[in-house]
Amino acid sequence: IGKVSGLPDDPEDRAVPVERPVRFGDRVVQGQLLCVVWSKDLGEKKSELVDSLSRLFLDQETQRRLEELWKKGAVPERSVREAERDVEPDMIAVSRAERTLRSWRLTTPDIEAIRAEAVRIHRNKGQWDDDVRNQWARVEVKAAIDGVVVEKNVTVGDVVDTNLDLFKIADLTRLDVLAHAYEEDLPLLEDLPPQERHWTIHLKSDTTDAKPLSGSFN
Repeated sequence: IGKVSGLPDDPEDRAVPVERPVRFGDRVVQGQLLCVVWSKDLGEKKSELVDSLSRLFLDQETQRRLEELWKKGAVPERSVREAERDVEPDMIAVSRAERTLRSWRLTTPDIEAIRAEAVRIHRNKGQWDDDVRNQWARVEVKAAIDGVVVEKNVTVGDVVDTNLDLFKIADLTRLDVLAHAYEEDLPLLEDLPPQERHWTIHLKSDTTDAKPLSGSFN
């Protein structure tokens, strides 16, 4: 779980802010780390892209060598055409894996990092970098907007489903409040001039000592 600077839970120590995990009611900014998830699906799809790139590199290398031999008259043209046909499905597989990863919101730098690792693995005869391998399935969940955490559904060690909303963040700088007035009070409310139509709102879900919210009504 990501960290924020806030007051501790112990009332005796609330005078000194501390680094603590993100929780309900915390204010976060766009791009702030909320939590880290280890995704089996992401790791498998990234490995699928690396595997597709590896096959593409090998088939492209074979094609280049056959073209050189064909120019020297050492192999028939048919061999070159077959090598070209082997490269095409490899390129399609690479494109398909990349599109899937982009649909999962991986950025262009993320895709380029996977490509770079595939090149490195190809040059090192299948040897992985230990640091990269240990972080292969890591997913950083970050705040999409500036706002307040109004819902948190994850703790350290949880096994989460892809359909679960881990965090919900809302912009509380402007709120719409729907109130039902008694029918006999409507004439009094309607008679109020615009400059006097003010009220204060108490949020039942707010467990902190926050002050009531001031606003106006129509």
